Amino acid sequence: MFEDDNITVNPAHAKELFSRMIQERLGFVWDTPNGVGAWSIDEEMIDLMKESGCIKLNFPIESGSQQVIDKIIKKPVKLSKVRRLIEYCKKIKLNYSIFWS
Repeated sequence: MFEDDNITVNPAHAKELFSRMIQERLGFVWDTPNGVGAWSIDEEMIDLMKESGCIKLNFPIESGSQQVIDKIIKKPVKLSKVRRLIEYCKKIKLNYSIFWS
């Protein structure tokens, strides 16, 4: 498990890490119990995560209201992007969950 909820904060570094895990054929099975920043990932990264052994992505969205996210929680999350990422997870059959407050 990657307990670090900032594992994807630097997308280039994260992609390099997941690519190396694939290249080295480490065979890890892992997930993200603390979640990942939806603002820092894209479909390419999700593909690398899955290929490197990720079995579940957790998205700590906190609210279904963009106004609450923007003005109260102040996370750089766009619900439209989260929706797209979740649809992609469904498409590639990668398990996911969403954290709500």
